[in-house]
Amino acid sequence: MKALVILSGGPDSVCVAYWAKSQGFDVLGLTFNYGQKAQIEIDAVTSIAVELGIDHLVIDLSNLSILYKGATSLIDNNIKVSEEFTDQIVVPFRNGVFMAVAVAYATCVEADYIFYGAHGGDERFILIVGRLFIKPLS
Repeated sequence: MKALVILSGGPDSVCVAYWAKSQGFDVLGLTFNYGQKAQIEIDAVTSIAVELGIDHLVIDLSNLSILYKGATSLIDNNIKVSEEFTDQIVVPFRNGVFMAVAVAYATCVEADYIFYGAHGGDERFILIVGRLFIKPLS
């Protein structure tokens, strides 16, 4: 079975990739450059994909930064990144955009599953990481 894993570079998605590989899935990794400040995440996840021995594609969606300007500190250099979880670090509908692109790609590569790792504790802050967002897609 083939599984497409959306890999952000964070621990949640990396754990999902390792889990999928351990379960015997033929894993494909998909990462998005959406203009985020933390380019180190893309470098890290690229190394992890090599370590896992999986095909990995980085999609350039950096023009999304035009839409998100003034909305999130993760993209806009004029907004200071908070040390606490605040609205300033939320990227509006980011996971929805990622999921739409992932569905298109999964269809093209005939993947049986799409996996992504979202921290359950974030659900109370960001609707689009939680069950209310994912359940209708499954």
